This record gives sequence, structure tokens and C-alpha cells, in this order.
Amino acid sequence: MNEQPAKRSSPLKWILACLGCGVLCLGSGGALVASVMWATQPLAVAVQEHVALVKAGKVSEAYDGLATEMRENTPLTAFESFAQEYAFLYSGDDLRIQGRRIQDDEGLIEGVVEAADGSEIGVRFRLVKEGQAWKVSYIGVGQDTDVPVAAAQEHVRLVASGQVEQAYEGCSPEFKASTSLEAFREFARAGVYSGTGLTFGQRKVAGDHAWLQGTVAVGGQQVPVTFELQRVEGGWRVRRIDLAPKSGE
Repeated sequence: MNEQPAKRSSPLKWILACLGCGVLCLGSGGALVASVMWATQPLAVAVQEHVALVKAGKVSEAYDGLATEMRENTPLTAFESFAQEYAFLYSGDDLRIQGRRIQDDEGLIEGVVEAADGSEIGVRFRLVKEGQAWKVSYIGVGQDTDVPVAAAQEHVRLVASGQVEQAYEGCSPEFKASTSLEAFREFARAGVYSGTGLTFGQRKVAGDHAWLQGTVAVGGQQVPVTFELQRVEGGWRVRRIDLAPKSGE
């Protein structure tokens, strides 16, 4: 859900805790693992409390506990829809945490949950520290959604910089088959390209398709926007853009 792409930094700056690490120095190694687990425990607790609230039907309370940025970009109704669409995340077996990372006031929890059909689905929670509390700022379900987000942002950047034809050529074959370059030029005048502060909240990747729901500031107002992308020859390409939120299914 919601969230701008994570800030990139040197991996050396990250504290990484992976369950089942295979190589540890004897003696000090055990202490290091214990230290990292202790440092990232508040992240795990924040995520578990968030999941528990929704699971108990306290969706509004869980929403109020989200990071400020996520609440600004994701209305309560959209979060309620997300909780219903991904009910297995909140009503299935407990989340099994498999990875933790923390850097300054940002953190990441990765794990798996069991769906109704018994399959395991990966989930990612990004968190930010507000005051003394860790709060969820993004929830990703399924495959990693960072790459489709980067593709959508590059598409917007090309149009905003006047490279409309290049952006059009980078769209999926289905998009170009249904939308002429002239029609795309007309659409390019829409607020999604002239606005500022494009951010994505809800994100979903299923196979070779991705759906990104977010907002863009146009004329002082937050306008909902949905990108659908398709993976073509190993790369993500824009397949559809809607100036209204959709589930993508």
C-alpha cells in the first residue's frame, strides 16, 4: 500500500537478520544474532499488532495506527477494501517472519502467510518511526513490487519531460494496439503527468501483471490513479492508466 519507493543505501548500513543464517562466527556470532533480533523486535511487534487488530475486526483502529504518509495516501475505505481483498493476510495462520531490516527510522519485515488453498504467499511490511513508535507505511502482497513501481515512475518522468513518444513506445503491445499515439498525446495532458508527488499505496503483483494504486497532487487536490503493468520480455510496461482506483481484477 501504500508508499514511495524505499530509499536506497549501502547494504553495509543495514542491519540484516535472516532466520536460519548458515554461517556465524562461534562465540561472538551468537551474541550478534541476539543483538540484531533485539534491535528489530519492535518492528515485528508493530506488524503483529497491526495484523491482530484487523483480525479482531478493529479495522478503523488498525488504520489509525498506520504511518501518517500512508493514511494521507490511502483513505479508510480503500484500506477496508484491501483488508477484505487480502483476508488471508489477516484471518489465516499467523504471519511467519523470515527477514528483518532496520536503518535509522525505516524498517522492513518480510514473511509468509498461508492462503485458503494452503499455498504460502510472501508479504512485506515497510515501517517508519514516528516519535517513539514504529508504524506500518506500506504493505506488499505477493512478489516484490518495487520494480513495477520504478517502471511506472519512469513512464511518468518521460512524459513530464516531453518525451511522450518514447514513453508510448515503452508501453505494452496491448496498450499500443488499443491506443494510438495521438490519443496518448491527448491523455498525456492529464493531471497524472502534470501533477506532483505521485505516490503509490496499494500494490499487487500476480504473475506477469501488476496493479499500483496511488495518488498525485493536481491543483492542490489528491487525485486517485491506478497503473496496470504487464511484464513483457522480462521488463515491466504500462498496460493501462486510470484516474480512479480499481482492484485490478
